[in-house]
Amino acid sequence: MRDIGQFYISSVEGVTRADGTLLQVTRIDCSCLSCQRQFRAVAGHGLLDLDGAAAITCPACGSRQAVSRARLQDFIKREEG
Repeated sequence: MRDIGQFYISSVEGVTRADGTLLQVTRIDCSCLSCQRQFRAVAGHGLLDLDGAAAITCPACGSRQAVSRARLQDFIKREEG
């Protein structure tokens, strides 16, 4: 898992371009550091895909954090590597 501040991220999925850059974030599996809730963030349920970033919201306590797509893209590359 990777600590990004408010959450630990265990996996990230998304749509990538032909060059491998992340176009859209579709799922983030994570754990909230405030309340220790483990959850899967998807569109409409804890995940908001923004232009150049994604915002994660804990369904239990409401903790929220934005993380850049570039950082999430690096996380995906490490998972694949």
